[in-house]
Amino acid sequence: MATHEFAGWMERRGPTVDFNWQKRWVVLHEGKLETFADEACAKRKATMELQPRSTAVPFKARNAPGEAALYSHQRPFGFVVDLEPQAGKGRRMAYFDPLHQEGLDQWTQAIHQSVRQVEQLLKDEAAAARQLVRDLVWRCCARPGYVADRRVARHLLRGIFRKVCEEEGVKQAPGSQEELSVLLPMIGSDQKKAAKAVRRNSALLQHLPQEFRADRDVVMAAVEGDPLALAHADASIKADRDVVFAAVTKDGMALEHTSAELKADVDIVLAATLRSPEAIRFASAEIKDQEAMTVF
Repeated sequence: MATHEFAGWMERRGPTVDFNWQKRWVVLHEGKLETFADEACAKRKATMELQPRSTAVPFKARNAPGEAALYSHQRPFGFVVDLEPQAGKGRRMAYFDPLHQEGLDQWTQAIHQSVRQVEQLLKDEAAAARQLVRDLVWRCCARPGYVADRRVARHLLRGIFRKVCEEEGVKQAPGSQEELSVLLPMIGSDQKKAAKAVRRNSALLQHLPQEFRADRDVVMAAVEGDPLALAHADASIKADRDVVFAAVTKDGMALEHTSAELKADVDIVLAATLRSPEAIRFASAEIKDQEAMTVF
């Protein structure tokens, strides 16, 4: 296991109907919270990615979100991780209890620090992108002030972008219609090129023609990189058991984007909740009530 920012044993509220609390080894590393059944990190139970606005709030805090108030007396040292506060009702939350005040302080501080690092990383990447554009213009023109015609500048950057794509493949999410106007013609009707493109950048799947979003191999390549790309697949693929299984075993939350039939499939739901316990909320009502779901 790679070195981590913080780790320790805590109790975590499970996703089952009776919300059993289970002892978990929790690791905070590079903006991710991961839970394991063992300290050796051999049996991963869930992975949660922190976002720029993620928060860790003690159950006792007046502004504690979700169902934290239910545990404020019974578990005075617990806290809730609100992964996406801006997402509104139904957003992902995780409930933890380190069982002592020192643990509460250490974990909430460590999570807040990790969130700040995520925020700074995104700012640094945005600044680097802006600087790259300025450098490109400067290197290609004797004086950047002469590039006054937007059409000339766009044509220049489009040519550079095309060259990078040809040599290195698509690695970043297409950020504009202009970039897509370069990428999509490059892919054309070539299924192999489409699969290669989404394997490098899963976000591209949503911009591909319907024939590719209904292509099993193309979608499978996309979910290998980002399981949630399943959201952009054709309905027929969302009902494909093999593709769905590949997605939910990487990120259980992909269960949200599967067909109603597979949301009622015990094996699929179990695979999803083993990876991301919160995914139980996307299962059918019948599955939620089954005894098999109490294994968490």
